[in-house]
Amino acid sequence: MKKRKRSIKFNITLTFSVAMIIVAVLTFLLIRVVAQNVLEANTSQYLMGAVESNVDKIKFTKKKNKKINKITKAVLIKYKDGYLRIDRGFLEEMKDVQIGLYDKDGNILYGNNPLTKDKDIDFVPSFSVSRVYKQSINKTPYYIYDRKMVGKKLNGLWMRGMVPLTNEMNQLATITKIAIMFLPIVIILAILIGLFISKKLLKPVNKMEEAASNISQGSDLKKRIDIGNGTGEIYDLADDFNEMISRLDDSFEAEKRFISDASHELRTPMSVIMAQTELTLEQDRNNEEYKSAIEVINRQGGRMNTLIDTLLDYTRLEQRADEYQMMPIDLSELVTDLCEDMKLIKLKDITLEYDVEPDITISGHKVLLTRMLQNLIDNAYKYGNDNGNIWVTLKNNKENVILSVKDNGIGISEQGVDKIFDRFYREDSSRTHQKRMAYGYGLGLSMVKKIVEMHDANIRVISEEGQGSEFRIYFKN
Repeated sequence: MKKRKRSIKFNITLTFSVAMIIVAVLTFLLIRVVAQNVLEANTSQYLMGAVESNVDKIKFTKKKNKKINKITKAVLIKYKDGYLRIDRGFLEEMKDVQIGLYDKDGNILYGNNPLTKDKDIDFVPSFSVSRVYKQSINKTPYYIYDRKMVGKKLNGLWMRGMVPLTNEMNQLATITKIAIMFLPIVIILAILIGLFISKKLLKPVNKMEEAASNISQGSDLKKRIDIGNGTGEIYDLADDFNEMISRLDDSFEAEKRFISDASHELRTPMSVIMAQTELTLEQDRNNEEYKSAIEVINRQGGRMNTLIDTLLDYTRLEQRADEYQMMPIDLSELVTDLCEDMKLIKLKDITLEYDVEPDITISGHKVLLTRMLQNLIDNAYKYGNDNGNIWVTLKNNKENVILSVKDNGIGISEQGVDKIFDRFYREDSSRTHQKRMAYGYGLGLSMVKKIVEMHDANIRVISEEGQGSEFRIYFKN
């Protein structure tokens, strides 16, 4: 069982939904990274500000002034040959920021930093330079700011501030939780929007599919794809489809006419052969009668054979047009040689004259060009009047190379000029019908038109019934 492929609508919806989900996830990750950096930067700045605000609260003094201490409520700590006076408010905790005063060996001199009191915490990094850094302690991230003290008798002292990033982690966890809660909503919205967009985008395509299906099932090439007015690739595609269907319709109609006309042309000689055969077999005949019957059958068989050969030539020309390679051809020489040969025909005492400008060269196929000119001259002989004339000219007017074949024969009616290149077309006026039936099948000029088109040229017919015809072919220079 053939596996059913996923529809375009499904693919568009799926692609759009996945893209929207990826964008949403990436946006969330970006927001989370930015939020984390902002929170940590704010915390770092706050930590540094808290430490710096306590630097001025520490001074060195030689004397122990209890009176001042009682007034200011400062703390005196024995240090070297004097005292460190620490003003009130040094140990005030500011949003979890804890500050301690250390000597250069990392021993705390003053402060209530719990990390230095907890024996289970292995954290006593050496002091080196003033800096802010991040350190995980018992799986809890901290921002730490080591500040080197500068001043009289304060060298060798360090102030360390620490703040846990617990609040920041909680805020990021809240953001993550909210994002996870909204992710299903984003997915549903992405699917709904994808369905809406795919439905809107594929509406013209669905109309095209429906119209194409109706044409295919009904075999009616007169129908066209109508998706309304608009611009874009879809509407261009619909126009291309309609143009393709029109060309197919024209081709099928032409093929139907071709088959019908060919059948009609073959029916006449076949009917004559069958009638002659039945008549001959009705009773015994003498040798002369048999001979006459065989001659009729042979003549009609020849007509059928000629028609079949002509049809095959025309079919090869249509189906293998790309196989004919074009190359530089001396058209002047080709026309002169062919006219010299065909002027010897002298059918109905018609005189062929030619005027050829020398050294005219075009890109073409010699055999096809010969066949084209031969068909035109043949037609001029066939439909010319007794003792008439044929004129062949070849001129170069710088814009085009013009080949003309003109006669003073029976001419073509006004209606016939538009149809003269159709396959099997022959005018059926009572005055010319029998004469034309004797000479051809209406394929010669169709072949001429095809050869002209293969050479990227144009052909024009100038004719008046009873006054003759002229066929002009314009080759590009």
